[in-house]
Amino acid sequence: MKAKTKKTGGALVLVCANCKKIKDSQGHWRTVPGYKKKFAGHRFSHCMCPACVKKLYSAEPWYNLPDKFMP
Repeated sequence: MKAKTKKTGGALVLVCANCKKIKDSQGHWRTVPGYKKKFAGHRFSHCMCPACVKKLYSAEPWYNLPDKFMP
């Protein structure tokens, strides 16, 4: 599922709400030590990385449904 983002001002940085990894420009989720300094001037938005979604929600009945049915 792709997140739709609107950029205004600084770039938008996606942060996993569970593990705090940051999605880089290539779409990979990475732990970034000292990310506040590196991304100064950027806006942050919380989401969840695929690993945390699987870890936290794989037991839910809706988890294996097609994307259009996921909450």
